[in-house]
Amino acid sequence: MIIPLSLIAQEQNQQYILDILPSENGYVKMVSVSAVENTAKNELYKRAYRWVVDNIRSAKDAIDYADTTTAQLVVKTNFDIDATTAMIKTTHTISCSIYIDIKDEKYRCVIKDFNIKERRPDIKRGYLPTIKDYQLETWLELKPNVNKKYAQEILNKLLIMQNSFANAMKKPIVSDGF
Repeated sequence: MIIPLSLIAQEQNQQYILDILPSENGYVKMVSVSAVENTAKNELYKRAYRWVVDNIRSAKDAIDYADTTTAQLVVKTNFDIDATTAMIKTTHTISCSIYIDIKDEKYRCVIKDFNIKERRPDIKRGYLPTIKDYQLETWLELKPNVNKKYAQEILNKLLIMQNSFANAMKKPIVSDGF
């Protein structure tokens, strides 16, 4: 097995936010590039599109860009994390974009452009949540010691998403005859 030197250099120079989330230029960015031998671009595109439909809520609305000719997809998605503020458990929503580029026998999946919708209990409002939007990187740096556990939770959810996508890209789409 031959590993391109650019990948080795990239791993050695990888930056992290809070020593957990991979980043580039101060922004969270997860990149995976994988080969799928003996698989044409159009088949890989179908697999990627199928994964989006099967795994992203409201896939039709979530797809920002889909081009079968260039075999590119851009998808917006979100997921929740549970956070505790003032001993009250709240749910924050993380949103991000997934950029998928496909060529014959390989693909690249980039997850970036993260934002967080923070729900914080407001004592003045009878503990009803106050909602604030932040860039994820800004939010994580507000309280780095506290938010480190949330960064780990976010990473875990992103790895699950990334692994699910990688597995889908390996499986041929089976036609059931309909």
